[in-house]
Amino acid sequence: MIWECQRRWASRTHGVTNYNTILNQIRQWKPPNEQVCLVTFNYDTLLEDALPKAGLRPLTLPDLVATDYKIIKLHGSISWARALTSSRWPMH
Repeated sequence: MIWECQRRWASRTHGVTNYNTILNQIRQWKPPNEQVCLVTFNYDTLLEDALPKAGLRPLTLPDLVATDYKIIKLHGSISWARALTSSRWPMH
């Protein structure tokens, strides 16, 4: 449900969100080599999607350690998944 809502929102707004604005402001005011910690309770990936639009590189797993922009997602993310291979969970 969250994935579909995010997809529809992005198609209607052409990817423009409040995250674009706040990331641009942070990028303009942030001193060089100072870290930024972004904390969200949201499951969606709108924050991550806004990074390249603000002139920042998208975060891959190695970037999570190397970048000045740290993202903490307290509740998890729709992009985090683990494949289940157990037969305990039948697909109906």
